Amino acid sequence: MTSTFANLSAVTVAKNDTTKALAEARFIREINIIAGYSYAIIGLSGCVGSVLCLVAIFTLRSRSHHNTLSSIQPIFVSLCISSLIFSIVCAFQAFSTLASRPNFLAEPRYDAACQVLSFAYMAILAVDQLQHAALAFHRFFSIVVGQRVAWFHTRACTATLVALPWVIAGAVCSLPFVHVGYQYGYNITLDRCFLVSVYYWPYITFYKTFFISCSLISIAVCYTAIAVKVGVAHRRAMGGAVEPSTHSVPAVVVVIRPSHPQSRPVKDRAVATRGGGVTKTVFALCLLFLVSFLPWMIYPMVAHTDVALTSPSGITVVTLFLLGCAASPWLIVLLTPALRGHIAESFCRIAKAVDSQNKTVISVTVPETGKAYFTSPNYPQNYPKGTLVEYNVLTSKGNLFYVGLLFDVVDFELDSGSFYGQVFCEDDFVNITEVVTAKGRSSSTKDDDTPKNRKLCGPQTSPLRIATKSNSAIVRFQTGFAGPSFKGFNMSVEALIRPNNTVKVPASGKVFITSDNYPVADYFPNQGSVYYVKGPEGTQIEFDTIDFKVDGLGGFGELRDYVHLSEGSGNKSIAARVLLGGRSYYGTEGPKKLRSTKSEVILYFKSGLINTKPCGFNISAEVVH
Repeated sequence: MTSTFANLSAVTVAKNDTTKALAEARFIREINIIAGYSYAIIGLSGCVGSVLCLVAIFTLRSRSHHNTLSSIQPIFVSLCISSLIFSIVCAFQAFSTLASRPNFLAEPRYDAACQVLSFAYMAILAVDQLQHAALAFHRFFSIVVGQRVAWFHTRACTATLVALPWVIAGAVCSLPFVHVGYQYGYNITLDRCFLVSVYYWPYITFYKTFFISCSLISIAVCYTAIAVKVGVAHRRAMGGAVEPSTHSVPAVVVVIRPSHPQSRPVKDRAVATRGGGVTKTVFALCLLFLVSFLPWMIYPMVAHTDVALTSPSGITVVTLFLLGCAASPWLIVLLTPALRGHIAESFCRIAKAVDSQNKTVISVTVPETGKAYFTSPNYPQNYPKGTLVEYNVLTSKGNLFYVGLLFDVVDFELDSGSFYGQVFCEDDFVNITEVVTAKGRSSSTKDDDTPKNRKLCGPQTSPLRIATKSNSAIVRFQTGFAGPSFKGFNMSVEALIRPNNTVKVPASGKVFITSDNYPVADYFPNQGSVYYVKGPEGTQIEFDTIDFKVDGLGGFGELRDYVHLSEGSGNKSIAARVLLGGRSYYGTEGPKKLRSTKSEVILYFKSGLINTKPCGFNISAEVVH
């Protein structure tokens, strides 16, 4: 009897163990399926982002006059290539995880291929971490070191920053092929190519701590030095601030607007502006690294086993890591203005080719004097839904002094649509796009500039004025097929005229120098305007601020928009001239009672790629004896 009860107890225990094992197997399988879908979705996103980023970089280079990449772009290319390789590996991981066993990667004859996939998985992880360190060093060399060490600005230095992550990661991750540290192969628990067994656990700890320590230390040191450098530069720039003038405008006013001569913008300021934008992109990549890579590296170290990654919290950590690998190329594309504009322009060309068969085209000719008006279909009655109309706005021929167009909203009421449609203007909208041709482009416009767009939707109140820097524009009116319709819009357009850029100051009285479009609209972004101010021989000129609102310092201390007043001999470049007052003018701090020592002064106004708080300026000039 006792033996019978013992046998029954043993059978019960065995059944319980079997039930528990089956439950654990089902749980692990469910977790693996979630991981497989994560691999598939994020891997596909990373592949698309990497290809998009690479195509944007190389096609943008081929369209410009410069056939070489800028110093930061090879590192961006390397980061995109590593993300692309990782995304391809993710496709195989997704297949094996979702298919489970049997699949071809689990077969012994494909063990070599599975080991290569495991190696690529681990190596790219290390490469990505070291590439973030390389980006930090590149910004450190460009901003902190500057021109003091010439080698840091050579192609050899850039090539070194690109190659080192691949060489170091490849060397370390190749050791398991000679049975050092751990073994690559098909992991039957995770249902994918990964680590099969660990020979020496401290090697795993070294692998994780070495790469993450190199990255974190490099990022901390480089960005701390950059922050100190930018802070010092910001304090120096603010040191010479002056109070804006409150003088009234005399009765007789001569308004002078600039032309855009063939001279290049001040080189060091332009480089600083572009450098600030690149630094912001790198800083965003750094934040992505901290959010996505750190948990993946720290979690297995705390858990002392990579099998812990099959838990719900472990799957969350893995998903964050995969998201970080896939998101890096997207950040590069979205945060780099030239690449973002190039991609947007390409998609616009594709969209125009698709809908060209269904749209109505209307020509609007702007007269030499006065305004031209154009309205939505049926205005002031409600416009029909499913409408696509393009208004080709052109200036009349024969006037070589047109500098742009000025649109004025007379009446505007469109369907606001959903919340998403209100925020992004995706339902019914009017889109104003500049048409910039090689012949009509201003001299200060770079080859990689893209046409500027302004989108309007919902109700808009007048006055609302929009200026363009080209002589022609396309106004696109598009409505959805659902939702209510309203009366539409009535808009006017007139030509902006470019007068002579030489400002002659009379012996008595004042002249007033203004920025483009002042005071009817904001000045143009990405412009370099030169005013040659000349008084009678042997006199001095005094400059005073009437109105001054110019977007100043960016987030990294770089000058975006500014005004220079300088003297110097005629054969000197603008950059080589001595600044009156010893400083640049920006923000609301214009020149106040600033007197020259000569009768000829150059006023140079530079606006950056993005104007966050633009307006313009009005500066008076008069002769003093």
